[in-house]
Order: sequence, then C-alpha cells, then structure tokens
Amino acid sequence: MREPAGFWRCFGWTRPAEEDTAMMTSVLSWEWEAALRRIRAEYLEMPGLKLTAAQAQRLWGFDPVQCEVLLAKLMAVGFLRRTRDGTYVRVQSGPRINE
Repeated sequence: MREPAGFWRCFGWTRPAEEDTAMMTSVLSWEWEAALRRIRAEYLEMPGLKLTAAQAQRLWGFDPVQCEVLLAKLMAVGFLRRTRDGTYVRVQSGPRINE
C-alpha cells in the first residue's frame, strides 16, 4: 500500500529504501495516531472550537502538508467538517445552525 502524496515529506524525510519502509511506517503510524488523538482531544475539550488550517498549523506546530493530511483524515472519519468560511469544526449530532 502506498502512502499519501507528501507523507514522508511531512516529517522532513525522503522516501526510505523498500527494506526500511515497514519499520518507518510503523513509527510514523504511531506519530500520526498521536497527532490525531491530540487534535481530537482539543476539539472535545473545547466545544465550539473553530480553526482555519493556518490556525491549526500554528496551534499544533504542523507544517501545511501535515495539517492538510491530519484534518482530511478527521473529516474522512466524520469527526470534523469544514464550514463554508473554511474553518474546521467538530461534527455535532442534531440539526446544524447556520454559520
């Protein structure tokens, strides 16, 4: 399985040799999961949190590619959604109020 575009660059690395890929992917998977848990925790701890991608980058110290991948993953699993004004908010159950 291939990584998403920019996966290795997110950490300032070049793609490793194939024999090193399994080990590196395991380490990176842990780092990605830790980052995803951190973002989820922030959104759960602060109801109503609305961040642009640039604000998220500054808050959590991610570069633009890392941030894009992490936010996209959280949208794909239904935890976050992007509003019309470009902010990322936690998906709530119940009716949506116009933003």
